[in-house]
Amino acid sequence: VHACTDVTGFGLLGHSFEMASGSGVTIVLEGEKLPLMTGARELASMGIVPGGAYRNMDYVGNRMRQTETAVQALVDLAADPQTSGGLLFALDYSAAAEMCARMREEGIRAQIIGDLIPQRDNQILVEG
Repeated sequence: VHACTDVTGFGLLGHSFEMASGSGVTIVLEGEKLPLMTGARELASMGIVPGGAYRNMDYVGNRMRQTETAVQALVDLAADPQTSGGLLFALDYSAAAEMCARMREEGIRAQIIGDLIPQRDNQILVEG
């Protein structure tokens, strides 16, 4: 593991930004792979998003970019401060796949939600 943070009040976007900034990389988040609580996507699609999510997006500001395929509800949820305190790890892809498999064997929800690329103008890129 190269880096790890608990995802709490700053949301996934804020914590990803901090990790990317401190590491000199851009984090690519795949919106469709984000682990969500049941009903969260539907609520966000209706615009039911806490104000803290918008403050978190303001914090990340122009250092985040989203592709044309990014679903706005998923971007909003990535900024949501009401996270469940999950952990965000940064590690080599082959190690990540093995770690996720081993965690799932133990009944722990784990999945790969993105990738790291050389730093661009933005530290966070949200796709699909």
